[in-house]
Amino acid sequence: MIRVLSIIVILTLLGGALTYHAGKPRVLVLQSYEPDYAWTAGVIEGLDRVTRSWSDVHLNAHYMYTKKFSDADSLRRAGVQAGNAVERWKPDVVIAIDNLAHALVMQDYANHPTIKIVYAGINGPVSAFGYDSATNVTGIRENRAMGPVRDAIAALRQTGVASAPWDGSRPIRIRYVMDRSVSVIRDRPNVDGFDWSPLVYTASVAVDNYPAWQEEVRRSEGMADIIIVTNYRQLKRSDTEAGFVPAQEVMAWTEANAGIPVIGMNVFNTEDGATFSVGASPIEQGQVAAELAGLLISGQAATEIPARDNLQFLVSMSQERLARHGLMLPQVYEAFARATNTFER
Repeated sequence: MIRVLSIIVILTLLGGALTYHAGKPRVLVLQSYEPDYAWTAGVIEGLDRVTRSWSDVHLNAHYMYTKKFSDADSLRRAGVQAGNAVERWKPDVVIAIDNLAHALVMQDYANHPTIKIVYAGINGPVSAFGYDSATNVTGIRENRAMGPVRDAIAALRQTGVASAPWDGSRPIRIRYVMDRSVSVIRDRPNVDGFDWSPLVYTASVAVDNYPAWQEEVRRSEGMADIIIVTNYRQLKRSDTEAGFVPAQEVMAWTEANAGIPVIGMNVFNTEDGATFSVGASPIEQGQVAAELAGLLISGQAATEIPARDNLQFLVSMSQERLARHGLMLPQVYEAFARATNTFER
């Protein structure tokens, strides 16, 4: 009899625990890229600032690795696997980060009756994924830091006797060189259409492989005073080699051979080897996305939660590379970079 009663007690407790866990909301974080990618690591930090206090939420994450594996077959497989993760996990909310998570998976869940979507890291209009009219979607937009980048370039000064364009005798010319990754190409019209004055925006050029990148970098010195960059992680070493050249190798060569400063529009570009960078904060993207997800799991409807614009930008800079070009930024930029641990001597 005692044994039977013990079994009944255990089953009752187990049933209660299963009921408790079954009732907990389920949140899936769907990351387009890999966890060791600098941008994604920043997003994770932002997410963790909020989710570490979630005690009554089932939280899971899925990484699509689309920076490392970006050929058509790999993207198709990544989309299928991520879609399977959504179907298997059956989340109440999906926090989907960066364009490919939406293009390959989550756009099919717009207006889904049970799954709500929080987006972050989207370059370009969310209408591309049908989210502008969807009733189950909210998020935070990732707008390029073009204004802050323009202002920082305009604030550059020569350390010695000033010469053109740094003496103000003519406008500073900039040229945008990029690879053909999906997010960059999607965002290209925004960069091309931005009012860069008082700078002169000469052109943007997208290339498929490393030799083409090197050619355009060399050409840029005769066309511009500054090269601006965002992504260069999808440059094949040649038309006959499938692998991509490592980002730090690309930027080390670019900085050494461009003859002019290389300015990034992602904060991690400096870590790769750019002269300095101003970019949207990945930490803000993750933190706000998690906050919005928290509102959804608390019962608010997505239609009651307006999408937000990013407000925070980070500065990263290399003192050595600026000095190599004979340039300096106002002290406030260095102070900001030091405060956020993105200053390199």
